[in-house]
Amino acid sequence: MFTGTGNEEVAVAAMKLGLDDYIIKNARHLVRLRVAVEACLRNAETRIREETLTSRLSMLLSQLEVGVFSCAPDGELVEASPSLLRLLGCESLEKLQSSEFADLIRKHVESSAETVGDSAAAGRFEGELQIEEDAATQRIFKISAGPSAATGRIYRIDGLVEDVTLRRQAELATRAAAVAEARLATLSPREREVFDLVVAGLANKAIARRLDISDKTVEKHRASVMKKLQSRSVAELVRLSVPPSRAAAR
Repeated sequence: MFTGTGNEEVAVAAMKLGLDDYIIKNARHLVRLRVAVEACLRNAETRIREETLTSRLSMLLSQLEVGVFSCAPDGELVEASPSLLRLLGCESLEKLQSSEFADLIRKHVESSAETVGDSAAAGRFEGELQIEEDAATQRIFKISAGPSAATGRIYRIDGLVEDVTLRRQAELATRAAAVAEARLATLSPREREVFDLVVAGLANKAIARRLDISDKTVEKHRASVMKKLQSRSVAELVRLSVPPSRAAAR
C-alpha cells in the first residue's frame, strides 16, 4: 500500500491481513517504493506457485487413494482431507473425530509422547488400521505421521493414510503360494500324479486305470498326499493347486 494517510497502527493491522508492505507518500519513503513493488510481485508469484502446487498435490493424493490429516499435540483431529473422509467412509470431520481411526491416532500420540517425552520427536509414528466392512470384507490402512515443530515444541502432527488392502492381500497370497509350493515339493513323482488327478476330479478307480495301478495303491498314495499336504478334504487339495492370484480372480 502506498498512501498519504495512515499511521503505524493501521499499517500493522493491514499487514496482519496479508499486506506485503505499507509506505507513506513522502520524499523520504519514495526510494522504498520500487523495492517494495518488486518484493510484492515476487510474493504474489510465490503465492500462486504454492497454490498451484497445493492444488496439484491434492489432486494427486486423491488419485492415489491417499488421505491427509492433522491433529493437535494431544492427538485430537483438527483437519482431514476429503480423500481421507472418503477412504474411511465418514461424511464429516465431526464423524471422523468419533471413529475408530481417531481413537487409534490418540493412542499412538499418547504412546509416542510417553516413549520419547516432550520433544520434537514425539508424535512420530506408523501403524495400521483394519476395518471390517462386513463379515467377508476387511480393509487395511497404513498410517504414517510426524510432528510439525517450532523452537523444539510440537504445535501440530501431520499424517498420511493409505489404503494398502490390495498390497496386504498380495503379500498373503505370495506367502500362501510359497507354503503350497514347499508342501507340494515333498510329494514323490507318483504322489504328484495322484494329486493332479484327484484335483482334476477323477475317482480312485479312474486314477487306477489311468496310472495302471491297483485301487488299493491309489488309496495308499492318496492318504500319503493328504498327510504330507496337511489337508483334510479334496477342496483343500484344490486350493493348494490353484495359484492365489487365480483363486482371488475367481
